[in-house]
Amino acid sequence: MATAPDGRHRVRLTHPVTGDTLGAVGATIDEAVQNLAKRVDNYITGTSRRAVLPTGIEQQQIGFLSFSILPWLVRWEQAIARDLILAGQVYFAEHVVDGLLRGDSKTRWETYQIGINSGILSTNEARAKENMNPREGGDE
Repeated sequence: MATAPDGRHRVRLTHPVTGDTLGAVGATIDEAVQNLAKRVDNYITGTSRRAVLPTGIEQQQIGFLSFSILPWLVRWEQAIARDLILAGQVYFAEHVVDGLLRGDSKTRWETYQIGINSGILSTNEARAKENMNPREGGDE
C-alpha cells in the first residue's frame, strides 16, 4: 500500500491463484473493495434475482471456498510455519474448513452412521465432528 499525492492510500489487489489484478493499481481502498465485491457470486451477497437449487448453492459454496478462501488460508499457513513456528517437526499450522463444507443434517448423520457401522468412526468421533461431548463407551 502506498500513499498518493492527495493523501489517500492506494492499493492493488491480486487474485491469489491466477495473479489477475482485482483492483486497479492506484485504486483507493474503497474502489478496490468494490471491484472485488463484483467478483463475489450474487447468492453470497443476496442479490441473485434467480432461484438457485440447493445442490447448485452447495456446489457454489464449495467453489467459493476452493477458489477464493483456500488460497489465502494456505498462504497464511505457510507464513505461520515460516515465521512463527520454531519447532516445525512438532507443530504445524492448519485451518480446518470442515465446518464450511458441512452438508445438510440428514446427509451428515447418514454419513456418520455409515462410518460407525463400517468401523471407520467411533460414536465419539462422530459426536466430536458435531461439537458434542463424548459419551461413556463411545470410543468402543
